[in-house]
Amino acid sequence: MASSFVSNTNQVLFASVLAIDKSEMVAMFEALVASGLNGFLGCMSDIFDAALIEFYQNASVRDGKVVSTVQEKLVEISEEVFSRTFQLSMEGLININEVPKELIFDARTEFSFTGEQLSTFCKKRELKIEYRLLSDIVAKSITVKAGSFDSVTHERFLIMTAIFGGVAVNWGRFLFKIFKDMMTPKKRQAKGYAVHICILLKTIPDLELGDSEEFPPLKILTAKTVGRYIAIKEKIAVETVEGLAGKSLKKTPVKRAVSKKRPAVAIDEQVVKKKRTLKGKAAPSKAPMELISVALDVEPIQTIDPTSAFHPLAPKRKAPKRKLRMTANSFNDLRTSMPRIISLQSKESRRSADSHNEVLDKIKQLEKTILDAFYQQNHVFHRLITGIHQADANKEAKERKDIIKDMDERLATLRSQQLDFRAQAQENYNNLSSQLGELVSYINRDNDKKGEGSSSRRPQPPPDDQNRPIGGNANRGGGGGGSSGSGRRDDRKGSSTKKGSGSSGAGGPYKKNAEWCIADDLPEISSTAAIPQIEETTAAIP
Repeated sequence: MASSFVSNTNQVLFASVLAIDKSEMVAMFEALVASGLNGFLGCMSDIFDAALIEFYQNASVRDGKVVSTVQEKLVEISEEVFSRTFQLSMEGLININEVPKELIFDARTEFSFTGEQLSTFCKKRELKIEYRLLSDIVAKSITVKAGSFDSVTHERFLIMTAIFGGVAVNWGRFLFKIFKDMMTPKKRQAKGYAVHICILLKTIPDLELGDSEEFPPLKILTAKTVGRYIAIKEKIAVETVEGLAGKSLKKTPVKRAVSKKRPAVAIDEQVVKKKRTLKGKAAPSKAPMELISVALDVEPIQTIDPTSAFHPLAPKRKAPKRKLRMTANSFNDLRTSMPRIISLQSKESRRSADSHNEVLDKIKQLEKTILDAFYQQNHVFHRLITGIHQADANKEAKERKDIIKDMDERLATLRSQQLDFRAQAQENYNNLSSQLGELVSYINRDNDKKGEGSSSRRPQPPPDDQNRPIGGNANRGGGGGGSSGSGRRDDRKGSSTKKGSGSSGAGGPYKKNAEWCIADDLPEISSTAAIPQIEETTAAIP
């Protein structure tokens, strides 16, 4: 069996423990029920060893969910599923350190075995028996943290205070965070929640969990196991008090007999150059010590009877042995004074714990002050960065606005220039049209004059204009009308008969006059001819 996982789990059979005849113990379990943890602590299930081990080996945390694979099938457990399965509250305190201080103050007295105020870092032997059991339940079934170091003990005390005071705690998020820490190697969180994982795995459809074993009955808190727990703790408390009482009794010291020495008899003759030494060892007082004179020169000395120098040692006296006899009345008195003895024993440790607690409070206050200063600084930096971004955005918008304004001005200039150009072109066109009309009128007027004089004297076309198109002679005829064709044929006849004699007597070619040049080169233009207009073009400026 996965014993390491099950060892950190205790389940509570509430139907049994609520029937105990100990009112204090029943009140503690009722507080657990009122806190909303009965669904989490009271659930029961068999243990699937292989599936449980595989789940822990493949587990990880992704996007706030616990993800693992069992039998090559994906298993995802979210906070909502976890809370809904075990009927955990989703409202209340998220951080257990936010428990009211006045409630902690009351709990320090309520949990105390001696009735005096405890420290939040106290040991379990300083708690009442029912709260010792509650501490074990919190340590093994909720936080799954073993040990007595300060952080674990303080957190455990706060959880017990929240349960004792009926504080609303978001147990769903709190317990799921511990569950996620179990799947994170760096958190160093002990593995647990074996029963709860098996219950969650059974909700996965089409998942084969394999063989199972029954949850150990000794790990289930019933009326019988709780009664045994109370008896053991009370016996340990009595033995502790008796041991302390036995140590407090002092034995009467016994005086030992010490040998008394008397000075030696004086020597009549003085010994020259004698040296005194001690013969023997620095032995206990029972061994006699002899003072001997040693002569450096060979001279006769007086011998002294050793028996006359010392008196015999005094006989030893043995102190009478005292036996401690405790009557029934004295034992009852001792049990009555048990809280006072425990209080005397733990007074110094409690004083040290209180001073340690005060130091921690000051450290927390200093930490809070530093965090507030960092928060203010961060807020100032955030506002400064926001102002810089806003200034950059305003500057960019202003530059864009200036560019648009400049483009509008350029476009207006181009449009103005275009209108000026069109007006100038129209003016030039009108001037050219008027000049051209005058020129055409002048030419047509000359042609009219020529048509009037053709009846009296018609000019003879030169010989080289006989092949000119008919339309040209007709235009030159001006007002000749329909007789221009017959006249042209007569001219051709006359020119053929007068080649030899006619007007060739000058001997040179026939010269054209100015009228014929103008009539030949310029076609007749009507003054009423349609003058094309200049089309207005508009260039698109990006």
